[in-house]
Amino acid sequence: MAPPPAAGSKKKAKTQPATPLRTVIYNQLVDDIMRGRIGAGERLSEASLVERFGVSKTPIREAFIQMEREGYILLKKNVGAVVQKVSKRAVEEIFTIIAVLESYATEAVVAERKFDKRDIAYLGKLISVMKQRAQQRRYLEYRSLNVEFHGYFVEKLGNETMKLKIVELRRRLYGFVSAGLTLPMHIDRYVECHEQILEAVKRDDSAKAAKLMRNHLMESKNFMVANLVQ
Repeated sequence: MAPPPAAGSKKKAKTQPATPLRTVIYNQLVDDIMRGRIGAGERLSEASLVERFGVSKTPIREAFIQMEREGYILLKKNVGAVVQKVSKRAVEEIFTIIAVLESYATEAVVAERKFDKRDIAYLGKLISVMKQRAQQRRYLEYRSLNVEFHGYFVEKLGNETMKLKIVELRRRLYGFVSAGLTLPMHIDRYVECHEQILEAVKRDDSAKAAKLMRNHLMESKNFMVANLVQ
């Protein structure tokens, strides 16, 4: 769903710069990992990737460095790049950080009245579509809408550093969270939490909205750790 445009905003055509090779390779490899095409513990062969992407080893190694920094792989001496496993501890830590950041963003945008009637209507429509997708068990579409709902608060806050950090953290949990959303009982609970958050926003209750957001994310963390992490 496209968010409502800011008042008085005008679209301007922009020339997009060419994407660096290391970024293209990074994006594709991360997507492969998140979609399960490359499994945990699997080794990434430089030679195979050079052939696949038609590039030298330099952008491959640059992509590896970024992937290791963000926790997707380990670079082992005499072995090379190996896809990292998502540990129980990592899931707990990442969810906790996201909960702190998103609850702060929620409280700030409500307290500072950065939402108007169009934003309320947009979030209401978003939740309505999420509920439909949950009932239809269309999990991939629901997941995208869920990320959009959570990201909307950070977007309205306007903190670009926070936004990028949350995107990075959520990407690391992509496959794990996707599995969690296939559990019918809990996907309905997620929708209920979103509705409660929106009601607090409508009442301009910033503290309540923040508390609900934090509790929602911590509940999600506890449920997923208990049910999915071995």
